Amino acid sequence: MHTIEQEAIKRYNRNLSYLSDNHQELFKQISLFNSALEQNLYKSKYELEYKDGYFDVFEQASGAFLYNENSQEHAKTVAKSINTQKDNHLFDGFRIYDTNKRVVDIAGNDILKELIPIMHYANTHINSTMHMKKIEKFIFIGIGLGIHLIEVDKKIHSGEYLLIEDNLELFRLSLFTTDYEQLSKNSVLHFSIAQKANEFALVINNFLRGTFMYNRFLKYYHLQSHDIEKIKLIQNALSIQSFMIFTYDFTLDKLLRPLEYINHGFRVLNLTQKQNNSPFFDIPVLLLAAGPSLQKNIAWVKGNQDKFIIVAISATLKKLYAEGIIPDVVTHVDGFEMSMLHYDGIPVESYLKNTIFILGPYAPKSLREMINKDKIFYFEDETRYFENFGSLSAPCVGTTTLALMLILGTAELYLLGLDLALDQKTGKTHGDDHFYAQEIDINKISLNETMNMEKNTFLVQGNFQKSVYTTSILDSSIQAVYGFMPTVKSKYQNIYNLNDGALLPETVPTPIQNIDTFVMNSIDKSALHTAIHSSLSQHSAFTLSNEDMLSMHRRMEHVLWAKNQLKKHKKIHYKDIDGYYYHLLGLVSDLIKPKTRESANLSNVLYSYFQYSLPIVFDLFNTRELVNPLKHIKELDAILLSQLLKIIKRYEDGLQSFFDSTLS
Repeated sequence: MHTIEQEAIKRYNRNLSYLSDNHQELFKQISLFNSALEQNLYKSKYELEYKDGYFDVFEQASGAFLYNENSQEHAKTVAKSINTQKDNHLFDGFRIYDTNKRVVDIAGNDILKELIPIMHYANTHINSTMHMKKIEKFIFIGIGLGIHLIEVDKKIHSGEYLLIEDNLELFRLSLFTTDYEQLSKNSVLHFSIAQKANEFALVINNFLRGTFMYNRFLKYYHLQSHDIEKIKLIQNALSIQSFMIFTYDFTLDKLLRPLEYINHGFRVLNLTQKQNNSPFFDIPVLLLAAGPSLQKNIAWVKGNQDKFIIVAISATLKKLYAEGIIPDVVTHVDGFEMSMLHYDGIPVESYLKNTIFILGPYAPKSLREMINKDKIFYFEDETRYFENFGSLSAPCVGTTTLALMLILGTAELYLLGLDLALDQKTGKTHGDDHFYAQEIDINKISLNETMNMEKNTFLVQGNFQKSVYTTSILDSSIQAVYGFMPTVKSKYQNIYNLNDGALLPETVPTPIQNIDTFVMNSIDKSALHTAIHSSLSQHSAFTLSNEDMLSMHRRMEHVLWAKNQLKKHKKIHYKDIDGYYYHLLGLVSDLIKPKTRESANLSNVLYSYFQYSLPIVFDLFNTRELVNPLKHIKELDAILLSQLLKIIKRYEDGLQSFFDSTLS
């Protein structure tokens, strides 16, 4: 017994040393917890016990054991349950389409045309009843004492493990029983220990992105004593991966569309510096989005519209028009023609005659044609056509506008309608006028086994309530705010969250009745509009500089380089799958690595394409039942190269069209 205790302590110290060297944040968590125990600030709930040749955990409150059986035998049983079947205990990494049908977006346009042949080839030769040769990535949902981790690793030898445990004290006990240092010698370990949803999102995104080619199927084991909430969050993370929401072809169109309005002399905002001398700095801003809280408080907005700069997303216009509320600034980023429904029935020329429009690079051409050109300002989204102008990108117009207002120097920002959660009584996602609005029955929410970013529903921390239900698509915006807030918000900027929705970082939960508008000055809106226009004009440009034009030509040179890389790859002959993987990943690395300003755009498009296509390719060759792999290498590689050339050609044609327009 004494020897067993000594070995456990040695193992614990080795693990602490490993965490200190490789996972410093987790090491700090454990250190703080130990300090709390030593200072009697925390009373332990569990005791590690050794009995009859195995370890177990005694829960003091219930008087029960965690395993209540031989934990070594339990670990062996878990290992036996792990198999390589593609239809058992796994997460689908992304959506696979029926390639015998058209794949279209919400507007009915064909999408993923260069991806469908890859999917079709895989669908023709393999199916989900087959088996993997190797499980490259594995997820443990619940660690307990971690003994089953070692047994499973002995069986599958995965290259990466995602280790999830919501109970920090339990994980600390596992440091005595499980040798994480040894486990890490042949595998990359990703730890998620006692993390909130936003923290977990960072860990799983890192797990998914690093070796994305292995993400077709993600095997997992769920320890029965562990809560299922992390399963929902894994499904959420998978369903909102950017390459599925903003597909490579969407990204390509978004990059090329700005060239058309740049050629027509529209102003583009410089977003690299805070505009601290702008009206947004001097006057409080009320940002109106289309969430349920706007509808509930519309009378308050109407009565106080002269106390704020009213910045509204276009999805609120029908509601505002009906109430006689005139926004000072309107933002619009949606590129689909369906988004023009927000303007139906609104006399834009008279109602919004003094309103400034700030448009995302993908905004429809039909929108700018109905607005006075002098009132329009665009911003860039990763295009970098204007040197050192910065860019802005977020999953939805509400969060994009939030970031934009901070960049424009707003000192006092009030958020209304940016709930990013369901109405907790009705289950509505948006106000009634929003064409994406849904209503979900909160009383029937359960674990959804399919990937659906609109209907996967789970709890997040609430702004006024302890927790609120949200959906995957809304949560992607919450996570975006967590992502950009540390770099966009300055200390002098105050953000007041008036919504009965999700808690947002760096914002102050503020009930609307607590805002004393009587002490606020009324605003001369005519002078305000002139000041906003003047400020934005001073921080914008409407023509590319000579250096910017040279950059455009260098982008075309990069296109020729990329095409040449594909030609070189086409000439290679392969003797086995490992050789093919080596050369294919070399090609991918070259194509997606943005070395310069000029290569970044095409690199981003191809990276998005590879995130979707490569896991399909790797899964095909990781299928045990696949016969004659060399034949498939030749055929599938030819398809892949053909589709890559089509994508590059679309980009090349867009650039050429821009050059042709500048000469005409």
